[in-house]
Amino acid sequence: MDEQKRYLLDYFSMRFTSLMDNYVMAINGAFFTTRRAGYTPSQYQIENAKNFVANAHYLFLEAAGNTLEQIASNLDAQEVAYNMFELEHVKNQLVSISIDMLRQANRAISTGIQNKAIELLGKNNAHGAMGLLVQKKMAELEITATDSAGRKWREPSSLVKTIVRDFIYQSLVDHQIKTLHESGIDLIAVPDIDKPVSIQGQAGYVALKDVRHHFHPNGYDLPVGYTDVHT
Repeated sequence: MDEQKRYLLDYFSMRFTSLMDNYVMAINGAFFTTRRAGYTPSQYQIENAKNFVANAHYLFLEAAGNTLEQIASNLDAQEVAYNMFELEHVKNQLVSISIDMLRQANRAISTGIQNKAIELLGKNNAHGAMGLLVQKKMAELEITATDSAGRKWREPSSLVKTIVRDFIYQSLVDHQIKTLHESGIDLIAVPDIDKPVSIQGQAGYVALKDVRHHFHPNGYDLPVGYTDVHT
């Protein structure tokens, strides 16, 4: 992979990491401001915190949409064709993830932790040192992100980075495969496969469709003609 494509892959995946980290920080800020140990917020403060999170959610989606447009423009500039349906799928995943996080945040802000110490220690002990310790522990808000397979990620930024990086990387891989095929090359080298792989699935060779998953977005490998690396 050349430096321009590597930069495209790294820059935008890290850009989305930053956007999600900012969203998570806003959620945590709103939660800890209203639901810190030993503090009972008013309904006005609760609603204000929820509005703050809603605004952070809006800003995340706005920035995410703009950044996806930049990704598309950069792919166009490098004459890399990408699947519009896949790009739309990425958008939909980001919307779904961020809305679910918004709901988690609102639930935590509305419910709070104030009754946890009473539940665990009883009313007489809830406001002592142990009660405050329990409340502090309960205040460790954990916002998770759920992927399309239903798996929960404890670090939402990692999931978002993976989604975006995979879209860019697979677009680059597909473009390279198409370029090789159009130039008359069928046998290619695939990461971790020590034999030639056939794009068209020629008899006697490993078919690309069976090992396509070896092009993992955490790497930088692009397909090349098998003879190019074994001569």
